[in-house]
Amino acid sequence: MNGEATMNMRWAKRVDRFLDIGQAKEQGFQIVQLPVAEIMRLDDRAFRDVKIDLLESGLSFEVFESPLPEGVNTTERGFNIYAWIEYLKKAIGRISELGCKTLVWGDGQARILPEEGEATVLKENFNQFLFMVAEIAEKKDIVFCLEPLGPKKTNFLNSLEEVASVLGSVGKKNLAITIASSDIIETNMKIEDIVHYGDLIAHAYLDSLEEVAGSSRREAASPQALSMPNDILFLSILKKISYNKVIALPNNADSETLLLCKEAWNRV
Repeated sequence: MNGEATMNMRWAKRVDRFLDIGQAKEQGFQIVQLPVAEIMRLDDRAFRDVKIDLLESGLSFEVFESPLPEGVNTTERGFNIYAWIEYLKKAIGRISELGCKTLVWGDGQARILPEEGEATVLKENFNQFLFMVAEIAEKKDIVFCLEPLGPKKTNFLNSLEEVASVLGSVGKKNLAITIASSDIIETNMKIEDIVHYGDLIAHAYLDSLEEVAGSSRREAASPQALSMPNDILFLSILKKISYNKVIALPNNADSETLLLCKEAWNRV
């Protein structure tokens, strides 16, 4: 979907700040996943300087996350689509200059519907917004990914089926799905659903690393769903759908956990 079908799966580290990029490189990561807000807090001159440093770092910045600032809700009454589209034109332009190919949107607070009233209208507004963002991203050859989230995080788009339905109704070819290991439990995701929508999944990430580390101390068993730790199960499902894109690890990952994840991936 993003022109990388022949590439192997790659590991990224999610970091919140520019200050953490150097450490990620020292730990052996080749890809760093930053929030868009970290890029957008810079004025134009500062961005030019940072851009030079990032592009000379030897790291890849092919994935960014969280396109909107914290606290912005696209499904609330009065959300100004056009003002935020202007913001995203600049944001997507900047991350494109840094080599972004995938933009991930997994912020539950950004899509909470009101409990009653205008849900249908607000969903239509959301679809319009999604279409416009996808068009901006498409011009920069960027895949835009939505994540299904559990009811504790949002009350809108709570399953793979719902996300796939919205992507289908919006109809942009550069729209895709991202999934996290925690989504399996929080959205009651079935393995067969992940397999069914496998072609739409363009990004994945592990929420925690404790289970991966724990599993390395046990003998590898055959990947049976009921007996496997959630994160190991998640990796085995990604293997099942021949996943060959980026898996992002959390910001507490280090060189040891990166190695353990690589070993777990080769084992499942």
